[in-house]
Amino acid sequence: MLTYARKAGTADVSVVIRIIDSTDGTPETGVVWNTSGIDLEYRREGAVSVDITEVTLAALTTAHTDGGFLHIGNGYYRLDLPDAACAAGSVGVLIHGIVTGMVVIGCYIQLVACDPFDAVRLGLTALPNAAADGVGGLPISDAGGLDIDAKLANTNEVTAARMGALTDLIDGGRLDLILDARASQASIDVIDGIVDTIVARVIGTLATGTHNPQSGDAFARLGAPAGASVSADIAAIEAQTDDIGAAGAGLTAVPDSAGVTTLLSRIPATLFSGITSLAQWLGLLGGKQAGNTTARTELRATGAGAGTFDELADSLEAIRDTAPLGTAMRGTDNAALASVCTETRMSELDAGTPGKAAAEIDLIKTDAAAILVDTGTTLDGRIPAALVGGKIDANVGSKTVGVALTAQEKTDVNAEVVDALATDTYAEPGQGAPAATISLAVKLGHLYKEWRNKKDNDGSTVQHYADNGTTIDQKRTVAEAAGTVTMGEVVSGP
Repeated sequence: MLTYARKAGTADVSVVIRIIDSTDGTPETGVVWNTSGIDLEYRREGAVSVDITEVTLAALTTAHTDGGFLHIGNGYYRLDLPDAACAAGSVGVLIHGIVTGMVVIGCYIQLVACDPFDAVRLGLTALPNAAADGVGGLPISDAGGLDIDAKLANTNEVTAARMGALTDLIDGGRLDLILDARASQASIDVIDGIVDTIVARVIGTLATGTHNPQSGDAFARLGAPAGASVSADIAAIEAQTDDIGAAGAGLTAVPDSAGVTTLLSRIPATLFSGITSLAQWLGLLGGKQAGNTTARTELRATGAGAGTFDELADSLEAIRDTAPLGTAMRGTDNAALASVCTETRMSELDAGTPGKAAAEIDLIKTDAAAILVDTGTTLDGRIPAALVGGKIDANVGSKTVGVALTAQEKTDVNAEVVDALATDTYAEPGQGAPAATISLAVKLGHLYKEWRNKKDNDGSTVQHYADNGTTIDQKRTVAEAAGTVTMGEVVSGP
């Protein structure tokens, strides 16, 4: 029998069956759709057989036609199944049938959830419909050793918040504007030159020994015209850096691309819409103590606005303390073990107390010991020692074909035969025609009944009666022609 695998629900399924001669098994090549006695059927698992209406096909290349039937060659035939045969809802369908004087060798179709003819993903919609490593396909590791968990751990570090901050810094939101707002490189070079000049002048004054707290080159230059004194140089530095602002205000107030300068301003107004106090909301969700009334009303108004949230029963703490998640130890029936394993119930296991489990087990052990004595000593003593190894099957098995019976066995057999012939009694055969092949006891019964019981002959029929003398159990015809009497075979009465 051919076996196919098709996806359940596949339409226009065609199969191949074979038809051979019922006598010699040779291929039948002349069967057509309307051959006498043809009857092809299908049976889905768990259902009854359904007849297939056979029709002819113009050629083997003809498009699928429900019931289409045509010889392929060497006794093989194409059969087009109706779509109901392979519909979803069954695990398989058997194709079978008969043709007068022939044997139809059918086939079986396994109805599976996958599509064996889908070369990409076997019709499994949970898999991408593309080649692995291709566009839309499953990722693969060309080098091997791809650790998805390690990759996931690494990418978890790239959070939405961090990427947002990085985008702000890079994409005209922060870093470039900060750099643009800062002093130019030329300004920084000027500052660097001024500082170098100050350091050189101070060191030079100290080196020549002309300095003192109230005089010398360094003191003289304080308050001098700009560019000729330390005060003028400090003023120049301030002019180059004043855009930084007091306490770095110029740095912190740099706006993003939308002109927003604070983190709080970036939070959408709708995020906390309907929430008066986030802290009170969190308190309701976490603890089962009585919470804030306003927060409870706001929480119940979420979604469809018909909530019945109660922090005393629905909070995380309340759920934790409620069975079956409660802290009390529990059995498989969800009852607390403390209420099941009571002192009274545990005492049922105490030993030495009538009616208790331990005492009942002791009684069973006593009875079992007595049974062992009865079957272990008395019964063993009754088994003949002549049995091989004490095994009856071994002794009986030793009586093979051709082995003579022992004297005792002959005596026993003779006694049984004499008993069957001389002692046992048998009822006479009842009404009915005697069969040609019956037991010897029944045959003897018919002969005895024929000799003993009433019978009559009217010249055309001989009738044999039952023991009551009125019921005709058997009869036969009788006829005479040219001096020859012919008696027919015994049939049933009356």
